[in-house]
Amino acid sequence: MKGKLLAFLTAAALCSAASVQASELNDAQRAQALLQFEQLQTAVANKDIGAVSRFIEPEVFQLDHLAAGESGPEMCSAGDGSIVMEQKDIEACGANVLRNLQSIRQIALSADGRGFKTHKTEDKENGCVTTFSGSFSAKELGDYAPGMLVRIEVDALDSATDEQAEGCVGLTNHYFTFKNDRLMLTSSQSFP
Repeated sequence: MKGKLLAFLTAAALCSAASVQASELNDAQRAQALLQFEQLQTAVANKDIGAVSRFIEPEVFQLDHLAAGESGPEMCSAGDGSIVMEQKDIEACGANVLRNLQSIRQIALSADGRGFKTHKTEDKENGCVTTFSGSFSAKELGDYAPGMLVRIEVDALDSATDEQAEGCVGLTNHYFTFKNDRLMLTSSQSFP
């Protein structure tokens, strides 16, 4: 996660979010959102970019590819500037999207299945500790509500050397909205 700032914000997402009041999902919506999130995790694990793409706003797909600075098509869409994703566009930037979403596979549900379990993994060789968490908090989601926030935070272990500590600091927030019974990734922000 070190290096570049990755920010996938879209004008469309911001415009639609501005008119939405921050609110919590009800129990039925939470259950459905969590079920769909598990389906997304499975699609990522199976490297099924077609299935993954159904959970991602087209604008996020485009900007994900551009922000990552990878080689390939200038935009993950038709060259006419439209946001309609054709199969060839999905395939062209699929590897980048799958790589950026790999960490969500480690987000775990709480024991009651109604929320997220916060857990940490340690990489002693590199001196890093990663915290995986999720939330339905309207306060944390802000204008992205109603939906959920998945957070992956990388920090240095107390035993890390200065050199290691520099290499394991990062924060990634994946913002999902839940509208019309569909869970969609509307924005991802990563900071080194």
